[in-house]
Amino acid sequence: MRNSLTPGEVDLYFKYPSGRTARLARVGRIASIKLPDGEIRIDQATIEKLLSNAAQAERMVANAK
Repeated sequence: MRNSLTPGEVDLYFKYPSGRTARLARVGRIASIKLPDGEIRIDQATIEKLLSNAAQAERMVANAK
């Protein structure tokens, strides 16, 4: 089974204000899974992909200077 994170864990990881990840997941800005009890989970691979894309974009900007 893949690792999943709660929105609160993602908030802490990105240093977001409490609740931001849950709001982003509800409006579809972050891929998530809604459990039968209404809880939201985010696949850890999704977060790693976001970080990888951000790092790649930073390198491209640095190389363009």
